[in-house]
Amino acid sequence: LRFFDLIVPCGIADKRPASLERILGRAVGTGELRPRLIARFGEVFGRAMISVSSRELEEAASNRETPAGALLEAGIGKGSEA
Repeated sequence: LRFFDLIVPCGIADKRPASLERILGRAVGTGELRPRLIARFGEVFGRAMISVSSRELEEAASNRETPAGALLEAGIGKGSEA
């Protein structure tokens, strides 16, 4: 983690960043981490996390007349089980 030596985690000057692998003593893959991170992000920000394809997202973003919430109303995307 030497690339992160200049980062002051959470403003605590005498602490260094840690890795999940070091803390847990085992490898942690993105497949294990991703669903937990998505779920926690939704909890912290009070948002329902939905899964959409990149095509659906591009279409919704290019249609400036359609608010982002219309994805749910139109049934595009499904609730994340993460």
